[in-house]
Amino acid sequence: MPILFFANKNDAKETMSSVKVSQMLGLEKIMDKPWHICPANTTTGEGLSEGVEWLTSRIKNQLESK
Repeated sequence: MPILFFANKNDAKETMSSVKVSQMLGLEKIMDKPWHICPANTTTGEGLSEGVEWLTSRIKNQLESK
């Protein structure tokens, strides 16, 4: 099952990049599942649809390959 992470508060001045967040969480160690980190701002909705589209696409691909 694919894993989607949202790096929220993308609008804040001191926000870490999504790359830095993924490094801090050690996401590159997840080798057995597809994962994606998406910068987001839940107040404005920025990044949410992109993340959901990525997740939907991965799930659809998995179902089609079975």
